[in-house]
Amino acid sequence: MGEIFFLHGLDSSGKGTKGQWFARHFPEVRIPDFQGDLATRLNALEALCQGCDDLLLVGSSFGGLMATCFAIQHPSRCRSLVLLAPALDFPEFSPPEEKIATPTSLIVGNRDTVTPPDGLHF
Repeated sequence: MGEIFFLHGLDSSGKGTKGQWFARHFPEVRIPDFQGDLATRLNALEALCQGCDDLLLVGSSFGGLMATCFAIQHPSRCRSLVLLAPALDFPEFSPPEEKIATPTSLIVGNRDTVTPPDGLHF
């Protein structure tokens, strides 16, 4: 089985609540810290994933956006995505014309006001 990464949100870190939960319950999950804008974070993710295939990316909010962008660029390297209230409404993101081929689980609260579920189109 390939690598598993948890990608945190914009104003969080790998040591936030979700990162700590993953570290406690799934110690094999890699939980890096990211800083900077989307391009900077994606470059850091590229470097971390160099040489890795069969990736499972779990992304929360901005981390969900990062996971989605990575899967769009590298569909053959991603086994699956788990997106937790992903920030897919971020202004710098344009959804692809075709649906991504990577199997994706989307988890959004039905009362989420930051990432409302009715605003996500897959």
